[in-house]
Amino acid sequence: MQELEIRDFSGEEVYRYEQLVSTAFHYTYPEVLDREALCRRIAREDEERAREKTPLRGNTFVRKGAFLDGRLVSAFKMYPFVANLDGERCEMCGIGGVLSDPEMRGMGAVSRLFETAFSEMRERGQILSHLYPFRTSFYRKYGYEHIVNAVQWTVPIEFLPKDRVDGILHFEGTERQTEDIKNVYKAFCRRYNLATDRDGFLWKTRYFKIWAPYGTDHFSYLHYDGDTVDAFLSYTVKEDAREPMLITVDHLYFTSRHALYAVLCFLGTYSSYAKGVKLTLPSNVDIGMLLCDLQSAYGKVAVTRELLYRGATRVVDAEAILRLVRYRGAGSARIRITDPYCPWNDKCFRVEFNGSCRSFSEVALETADIETDINSFSALILGGVSLSDGVMMKNVKIHSHADTLEKIFYKKPLWIEDTF
Repeated sequence: MQELEIRDFSGEEVYRYEQLVSTAFHYTYPEVLDREALCRRIAREDEERAREKTPLRGNTFVRKGAFLDGRLVSAFKMYPFVANLDGERCEMCGIGGVLSDPEMRGMGAVSRLFETAFSEMRERGQILSHLYPFRTSFYRKYGYEHIVNAVQWTVPIEFLPKDRVDGILHFEGTERQTEDIKNVYKAFCRRYNLATDRDGFLWKTRYFKIWAPYGTDHFSYLHYDGDTVDAFLSYTVKEDAREPMLITVDHLYFTSRHALYAVLCFLGTYSSYAKGVKLTLPSNVDIGMLLCDLQSAYGKVAVTRELLYRGATRVVDAEAILRLVRYRGAGSARIRITDPYCPWNDKCFRVEFNGSCRSFSEVALETADIETDINSFSALILGGVSLSDGVMMKNVKIHSHADTLEKIFYKKPLWIEDTF
């Protein structure tokens, strides 16, 4: 048997990938029966993607495959994004569509793919990577950890505020409204680590497509404070002959408490026939004090909250991220990271900082103030957990200078909405 060949692929070779989508995911996929039409669509989409480049380093979409005797046996897609990180913009690689030929599993093809991909991400300046695991344990071995989560609120319709609000306008798809949605999204996401700076391709092919007025099952509105947009929401409805309508808000962006309150009041106007509202918010946003009630008599009806994990993240380049993040005050610390897939991270680093990184170097392994695997380091440095949370992580050992380490590893608002 020949060695696995790891390389990018496109064009006609993508047809084999599309065939594997059906067999690997047990997915009925009639489109593969018309090879010519499918290949034309793939070529058209690839041509569009090639024109879209990230604004920082010009990264583009890539398919990475493992080939055995010239035949594709495993692959995934690499989506370039620009993400927010402590108020700065950085390159991030989204991984999606990970699959292997069911006949060829267990030969280490996915591991080889990730080894190659991480090295190429680093060369491209993509210091973070994000994916949506089908199983957490499978991707933890590659360094990914659940870091960002959201809270889904389910609120009885009568619990929503009843104040009258002005400035709500239905989304009609005008050029001004589309730009207003982009602007309110950018303002909302500026506060959150991992939030993506969407490019034109993503806006056009996904969001404005599903929000198209009158032609989809989404109903979308903007809220204006005078002439300035400060909120956008898009929702779907679930209707059942046996019970009233449930409103599910799929997308909600806002720039202030006033804007969020206006949206809640607007949703409350459906009280004549809707039973409740579901909306998903960043975990740091608590709407409890904006609601009329949280629980009725004897607990028969109540607001509920469900924690949702928004994928898993890993740091690809520890040095780059330690140079980029913001620190709380001044100090220096020695951080030992273990990372079996990225040898450039598998070291002990000394960082000196005063709000931002002032100097950076490698030091002897035995001098570390903290030892951590790449999974825990990713959670700590991105702000998914604080240092006090980190002591509950089995692969974190704090040896000294905990007070200084708390200036590096502290909780931060996180949010990501894009899937791939």
